[in-house]
Amino acid sequence: MRNLIRLTLAATVGALAAPAFADSGTIAVTPEAVAAHRAAAAADAASRNQRIRATIPSAAGASPAKAATASTYPGTPLANPFRTYPPSCAADPLPDAVSGPYYSVNVPLWSKNRNTGADVGVETATLTVWRLACSSSGALTPYNVDGEGNALTLMRIERAGNANANNYVLFPRITVGQGNDQSHDVFYSRLRAATEPNTVISDIPFDAAIADAATYVLENYPYVDFGTYYFNYAFTLRIDPVVNNVRSVDLQVPDYAPTQSTYPDAFNPLPFDGYAAAQWVGKTRPGDGLLMQVTEQWSGQGPSATWSRQIVFDLLTRDTNGNPFWLIGSAPFDEGAIRVDADVYYLGANNAQTRWGKAVFSFNHCNRLEMNLSPNAGLSAPVPVFSGVNQFDRLFSANGMVCE
Repeated sequence: MRNLIRLTLAATVGALAAPAFADSGTIAVTPEAVAAHRAAAAADAASRNQRIRATIPSAAGASPAKAATASTYPGTPLANPFRTYPPSCAADPLPDAVSGPYYSVNVPLWSKNRNTGADVGVETATLTVWRLACSSSGALTPYNVDGEGNALTLMRIERAGNANANNYVLFPRITVGQGNDQSHDVFYSRLRAATEPNTVISDIPFDAAIADAATYVLENYPYVDFGTYYFNYAFTLRIDPVVNNVRSVDLQVPDYAPTQSTYPDAFNPLPFDGYAAAQWVGKTRPGDGLLMQVTEQWSGQGPSATWSRQIVFDLLTRDTNGNPFWLIGSAPFDEGAIRVDADVYYLGANNAQTRWGKAVFSFNHCNRLEMNLSPNAGLSAPVPVFSGVNQFDRLFSANGMVCE
């Protein structure tokens, strides 16, 4: 994008744009408005499908589609190359509660009757955008050109508490603008909103039903003609219900500039999960290597089965004679844990495990792991003895588990 400069912003919590309507009641519309909206929905779907068909070959670098292909296998694990946030940031389900700084506006949405499907009119709902802090190791990525903070950008559409339970609303036409384009009157490119993170092509089309509320993650389309946006930077959404004589609503979202007060999670260790599984190399003690595995498993069968996670680690270091020496261990942990305590052992004669001491692991960001070691007293040479925080840098990520 042009002129993308991330600003240092003061904390703004609950920044509200001017409401489009004052209440949440349903406003009836004319038959002409109903016909116009239906025609717009049909034209929108046709245009969208035509653009996707036209841009798939150029985006994929492939020849036009054939009636039959030679592919007999599905795709293998791969991080979305068009991603707008670290793939390690989130998994299904998306949160249904807003947190941290948020940006909200009242929006008019087309409404239908749940039972008959009849067009009812225009109902006021609330659209809110907020961000969740992700790992920010300073690495430059396709969605981060300055090495600053990364975030997952979420959008939620929610009907009012007193909305008519016999009705539902429809997803509006939403477009996004960024950079110099924000001075233009006509907005820019269609927004891809998905209900699951880390998707490639899934989206919620214009006029899709919203029963009561839904959360979406903001993504880029994998088609070259649909635009590329950086949601860590300032952007503007234009929300249009496509109703005669009902204006669209703009919502401006500023740069993501985390502080301890606005996004404390940006400064905390990451929760342990599969993205911590990697080969790590010693930073505090060059030459040491750490192999970290993160497992998940079921114990038992049927309704009584329990599910658990654990880390399994092997630390390759040196004994007092300079020979290779293994410290090993494993430990269970609860989902969301940001520190894991483990007993540490070494392999003696006949590979017998002997207690060496304790370790506390923390996952500071995607490219940095810490192992705080406390050896037992009375360890005899050539068993190595060292203590304190040992930092490790990531050597690689597992296929399909790209941690950023």
